[in-house]
Amino acid sequence: LFTRTIRFQCGCSPTRMLTMLRTIYAGRPLDLFQGDAGVETFCPRCGGRWWIEEKDFLES
Repeated sequence: LFTRTIRFQCGCSPTRMLTMLRTIYAGRPLDLFQGDAGVETFCPRCGGRWWIEEKDFLES
């Protein structure tokens, strides 16, 4: 028998979260931000938390 090291690496990032939010809320930033400057998102896989600002969402 041998020993094998297994490491979990999610790959989430602020850029990936921003891309996902732009896809879901395309053309509807008011539904997402509701007057706030940003929103906190979290990755359901690893639990990582990311703060996404409205100004970044609106940039092309």
